[in-house]
Amino acid sequence: MASDNGGWYNQGRPKCPCVTTAGAQQLGIRTFPTPSTKKARSAIYRRQTSRPPSHSRISAHSQQPESAQVPRRKEFDTSRCRPFPRFMTHIFSDLFVLVSSHLATLAATTLSLLAAAVFAYFRVQINAGTKWVFGPMTRRLPWNQSEPAKRYTLAPDSSLSSELTVVDIVLLATDGRTARYQKTANYLVTRHFVHSYREGVTGAGTVSGFSTLVGTIVETAQEHGFYVSRIDLADILTKGYRFQNVFTADLHDCFTNTTEHWTQEITRSTKHLTLRIHFPVSRPPKLVRCKVVEGVSTRQIKTDARITELSGEQGIIWDVKSPKLGEIYKLEWVW
Repeated sequence: MASDNGGWYNQGRPKCPCVTTAGAQQLGIRTFPTPSTKKARSAIYRRQTSRPPSHSRISAHSQQPESAQVPRRKEFDTSRCRPFPRFMTHIFSDLFVLVSSHLATLAATTLSLLAAAVFAYFRVQINAGTKWVFGPMTRRLPWNQSEPAKRYTLAPDSSLSSELTVVDIVLLATDGRTARYQKTANYLVTRHFVHSYREGVTGAGTVSGFSTLVGTIVETAQEHGFYVSRIDLADILTKGYRFQNVFTADLHDCFTNTTEHWTQEITRSTKHLTLRIHFPVSRPPKLVRCKVVEGVSTRQIKTDARITELSGEQGIIWDVKSPKLGEIYKLEWVW
């Protein structure tokens, strides 16, 4: 059999033209893949199955539970904001230039003001310290002898008034180096809400051992030669309340001379004042004088002060009726 005409099954039939696979599909002719076509399709299939499809990929956010997923922050759309006014931009630009150019000047001015304030404060302190150091020496100079020394007094107290005040000075030693101060006063509260008051005592030597019968001594400070104790009454007293208190202190080296004295200042309204000086048996008083201190000078006054017996020993009693507020009474004696 001859095969030039396409084989025995093509005998008696016209030869078919060469048709491609795409053309056969358009004509509806069934085609069979050749070995080369199968090999190409297998390579394409392997490439497609070697990576997972995009729809099968799972992101890290999708693997987390819904409760653990953080909601995305809503971004602010700045495109909707109106542009900054041009004249305001110029104003802020000029202000920034002005401040930056004068920043050094502002800093220098601030430091200058601070230095001036500190210098003024320390100048006052230096002047006070200089007067305190050189004051005793300058007062001894001849041209300063005519200047009287300034006397300091306690501030008056208007919260209390005294109906009777008795001051006892007990000389415990014959040389006068040991003595005791005791003040017994009947007070009347003259204004509302009084919870504390002050007691003061002075001496030529040292004073210590402060005590009070009523209340508690909170603090004791020196003010211009006075030992001032602040007494807390442990209660709030109203106007019209009456109470009695005894305030005591120890006096050291205060009466060492032959002629001595005791001064009592009236710092609150007082109806009656009594001064009593108790002497040792072996050294009784010989002479007594009463004076009133007026500034830096004293004026002798005539009183009924007398030398009498006190508790079996010699002593001096001076009764002052209606003493004036702010006056200083001075009792002198020779022993």
